[in-house]
Amino acid sequence: MVSVRSEEETTALCALLQQAFAIAVRVAQPAQEMAGVRNGYEDFQRLGMDRWLGALGAFHLAKGACLVIDFGTAAKADFVAADGEHLGGYICPGMPLMRSQLRTHTRRIRYDDASAERALNSLGPGRSTVEAVER
Repeated sequence: MVSVRSEEETTALCALLQQAFAIAVRVAQPAQEMAGVRNGYEDFQRLGMDRWLGALGAFHLAKGACLVIDFGTAAKADFVAADGEHLGGYICPGMPLMRSQLRTHTRRIRYDDASAERALNSLGPGRSTVEAVER
């Protein structure tokens, strides 16, 4: 299993899976080196498994230097050199998190979920706050 959750949440999930399906769950962990890729983090265990597996998969598919871009809760970019060295990367909030922060922490940006959904009927430049944020 791959998990980027806390140690406690991952342990609890493993226990539930073991109980429900009578299986042994193994949790993937980052490595210093694997499949021709060298983990570029100073503390290799701190590189999230989503990013590590993305780097391994991309290097395998590209058979050389690559840039891995992942858009999810966070937008992530990782660089792998032609020799397999993970050069590091960038992490920034993804669109769902940025929208949530704007709606939660900006007084003048307030709208309901139905308005947000309607705003996505088009991808043209927003002509209202809800359209500008959601698009």
